[in-house]
Amino acid sequence: MRIETRRQTSISRRSTIFGLSAALTLGTLPAVAAAAPARPSHVDLTQFQTPLKRQGGRRTCIVFAAVAALEAAYRRAGYGELDLSEQFLNHFGKMFWLDEKWERVAAKGEDGGEAQVGPYGGGHAIEYIEELTKGIRIPLESALPYRGKDYTAADHPHFANDWRSPFWTQRHMDDINLSERFLPRAALTQPLYYGVKRYATLDARDPDAIEWALASGHEVAWDFHTVNTGQDVWTPCRPEQGKCPSGTHAMLLVGYDRRGPDPAKHYFIAKNSYGPTRHPGGMTYISYDYVRRQGIMGGYILEVAPPAPWPELAFIGRWTLDVAGQTGTLDVYHIPGVAQWHLDKAGGRIADRRIGAFYDANGKAFRVNGRIAGDRMELYIDARNPNARWDQLGGRRIVIPARLAARALVGGA
Repeated sequence: MRIETRRQTSISRRSTIFGLSAALTLGTLPAVAAAAPARPSHVDLTQFQTPLKRQGGRRTCIVFAAVAALEAAYRRAGYGELDLSEQFLNHFGKMFWLDEKWERVAAKGEDGGEAQVGPYGGGHAIEYIEELTKGIRIPLESALPYRGKDYTAADHPHFANDWRSPFWTQRHMDDINLSERFLPRAALTQPLYYGVKRYATLDARDPDAIEWALASGHEVAWDFHTVNTGQDVWTPCRPEQGKCPSGTHAMLLVGYDRRGPDPAKHYFIAKNSYGPTRHPGGMTYISYDYVRRQGIMGGYILEVAPPAPWPELAFIGRWTLDVAGQTGTLDVYHIPGVAQWHLDKAGGRIADRRIGAFYDANGKAFRVNGRIAGDRMELYIDARNPNARWDQLGGRRIVIPARLAARALVGGA
């Protein structure tokens, strides 16, 4: 059994309550449930699912569950069967992340890592659905195909370092995140990107709440503790078992069946990125008792966003830049605003204006803030405040139109 771990240090500190953006929806759920007719004893949404996929040897179950939910939601909305990029969501979910504790970032200095390494895994599925609601969108699978093997030093020498290592300065992260070996230019210039307009959360240990969501036509992205012992239907470990596997995992719940007279044999139907099983359609079965004991987080998509271009992505990359006659390197690893939802949850009312970092000819780092909108990037490099917080604008102002991006961008390390 593959064991999933939580996201890197800053992500593991995320709040486990994700009702803020969906508070209105969640607040109305009890009234809706009370007025609704009795739930059917059997719901099966497998007809809306795209084919089963395998995550391979990486800790990426969370993006597979989130993308599976998005593909099903688009199919139900009339967009047909889409194959969307898990690799892209994983990469940008890490690269666009900002460590919510500024004091922790500031203590590392101007080049201290504040994002994460794109190819690494871990996290929660509902977190990725929230990110898809707050600004991140993803292209088709063909734009950035998934890789099922973990990354090693054979792929890049940097991967010899553990993700918790102080080796990972921001520039070292950018060496990976902005390299065309891991983020090809084509992935940044797709005609359409796909995302979420509205979502809701639920109690991941409440079978009734999960049933209501499924009966209303919404698959549930479900994060949970793994204590499966290989049964035909996943059930909790028994007290007499001397050893029980443990970890965390995520699946997409796509139905349930409690038609039988024995409640102990009722189960939820799950789309699992471990690959197909012998059950119909290759799905996995999860007992109600397992859900009650092992759920962590759960949520579902209420409405997809219309597919649209994302022109701001044209600025992502490693640039050569001349400032006051001195040539340096500009790493654009962030689009201002995409982490605002997360900073808001952390408190402090700090605006997300981060763009990236500038390194002068001597390698000295300067945090870079500004604005990116459509075909224009406005950035600020402040020699007097090289470790500028995310919201601070000061120093030299530089404006770069998108038409210059192709000429200014250079390949990553």
